[in-house]
Amino acid sequence: MPHYGARLLQKSLRTKDRTQAVRISSNLVSALEREWQELRFSAPDDVAVSDFLKSGVIQVPTLTEATSIYCDMKGKLGDKRFVGYVSRVVRELTGLVGDKSIRAYTRSDALRFRDLLVARGVA
Repeated sequence: MPHYGARLLQKSLRTKDRTQAVRISSNLVSALEREWQELRFSAPDDVAVSDFLKSGVIQVPTLTEATSIYCDMKGKLGDKRFVGYVSRVVRELTGLVGDKSIRAYTRSDALRFRDLLVARGVA
């Protein structure tokens, strides 16, 4: 680990012990990597894992479905203000261009939404 990186790491983890900082950060990275792998390779409950892997079908959520997943992953499902803000933005976008698969949105959709906000005076 470069000297500068080690100092930055020690400072951000609030410890002066380099060994402890490296151990804590390694544990954090491992936990994040495990969580990412679980999210990335999770199969639906109603499908056998072997069938899911053979199908090659990737289920892509709609924007409204992705919104609840996003709020859940952020740990903010109980935060009415956060959920309300995110839901309001998604409602406005889907009202303008429709509730599509998150892969189906285009640059044109984003520009239309931007133009709507600018016309309303939103910065």
